[in-house]
Amino acid sequence: MKKNRAVLELLAFGMDSLMAETLQASGWTIPKLRRQSDWDLMNLGISFEVRQALQRDEPQAIPIDTLRDVLVANRGMCCICRLPNQAVVAHTIIPLAAGGSYSAQNLTLLCKYHQMEALSTSPVCVDPIGDLLLTAKNNWEIHNEESDLISRKQKERKPGELNWWYFNRLGLYDVVKSKVDLTQMPSFNAVLKSGICDDEGIPICTHDAPSPYQGDGGLALYSYMFEILFELLGMRSLRNIYSTDRQGSVIGSISKGDLICFHGKHIFSHVPTVQIDRSLMRSTCRLRKVEISYVFDSTEGTSQLARSSWLRGQRKLASIFLVNNVGWSGDKYCITGIVLAIRSSNDGVRNQS
Repeated sequence: MKKNRAVLELLAFGMDSLMAETLQASGWTIPKLRRQSDWDLMNLGISFEVRQALQRDEPQAIPIDTLRDVLVANRGMCCICRLPNQAVVAHTIIPLAAGGSYSAQNLTLLCKYHQMEALSTSPVCVDPIGDLLLTAKNNWEIHNEESDLISRKQKERKPGELNWWYFNRLGLYDVVKSKVDLTQMPSFNAVLKSGICDDEGIPICTHDAPSPYQGDGGLALYSYMFEILFELLGMRSLRNIYSTDRQGSVIGSISKGDLICFHGKHIFSHVPTVQIDRSLMRSTCRLRKVEISYVFDSTEGTSQLARSSWLRGQRKLASIFLVNNVGWSGDKYCITGIVLAIRSSNDGVRNQS
């Protein structure tokens, strides 16, 4: 499910995810929708309840940060049927009319079928449907948290330690395959046994599971990808660029094929794609007139914690990538490339890669 801010704002008014994505793709925003007549909104396929919310003078909507947390905790799936790539809606377990609120504890995701079941009772009824929903929500979120062992370890990070949020599995393989015997990596046997790579060490990329790093095999994959990255950094020189550097030291000094690492604020935005099993994000980093950007698949983030952070729009991080193109575009000096890894920032260790 594409969860850029425009889609989140539509979801916050009670739309299902399919309707929100369809309207956003057509250029609709909340301000534009609020200027339409009830007839026009109805012709767009918007339900009566959502039309009412849009037409209130002070519409009550789910806070965007809360909605993000609920989407991530539930992996964008209905807490009842748990089927991927289904349209879902944010649903209040205890209805607002019964004293409920738009808190993360009182919100869950339901597909349209199970939302219809939940709404088939009295609008102020809490039991038994409320208890059933709360149990389903808690069980689903606990299952996700328990299988996401990397998030737990990342939360326990000690000062000075680094978290690796993303590895470009195939990208790293392509760079090192001719110079490194991947079957000699310490974690090779573990990832081979888990079916995460083939007998030559080539990562197997499937989108059947919510995350390739889920469960015990995910910990092995995390170690395996770091080992490959470590081998790469031992073979190639890495140019570190910091947001506090002088732009004159960057302009004209970087060429195609260079391996660089940018340290500083990253701005994330959604990139539309027709592939339902991918969620592409663009990262943009700026150093005055210098703009560094790349696109990556956020579904390959190493943890739920990583994917949640990208949804918040910006983060201070460090990204390692291969430069593809360098040059002026208007008054901007643009550097684009293929990201190989993204990690947490560590201001206290300027030379650490």
